[in-house]
Amino acid sequence: MTAVLEVITREELTIPKLLEVYKQAYMPAEIGSDGDLKLELDGMKVFVKVEVEKKILRLYALFGTKPGTTRQQVLELCNRINDGLVMLRASCPAAFPTPVLWLDHDLDIESGMTAEDIVSETRRFRSVIVAVPGVNTEQILA
Repeated sequence: MTAVLEVITREELTIPKLLEVYKQAYMPAEIGSDGDLKLELDGMKVFVKVEVEKKILRLYALFGTKPGTTRQQVLELCNRINDGLVMLRASCPAAFPTPVLWLDHDLDIESGMTAEDIVSETRRFRSVIVAVPGVNTEQILA
């Protein structure tokens, strides 16, 4: 007999509900001052936000850069990441005062998700971002 997995509907996918899901999976999580969920996974920070209007759950991570790093250098790193790694998008948002590396992965929540899906996708995202140092050939990340 197979177990039936409970689907969390799009309307139920809120930051408090996600906090509950991650805590049940023994993943250290807290709600940040910006309202996004913060996870600490093996020393790496991963953030989670729900974008209801876009019907997505966004996983993202930010990496600072060393002093003197140019936006062009970060964009070149983004190109290497986007060419060589799967399941994530790398960018260097102009909105930040200094160049940063932004990595994200969007999950479609139109039909809802199970808690198991949320946890496994988060773990998968974390396993991909650990490969970033391998393409950081100019050693620009702080």
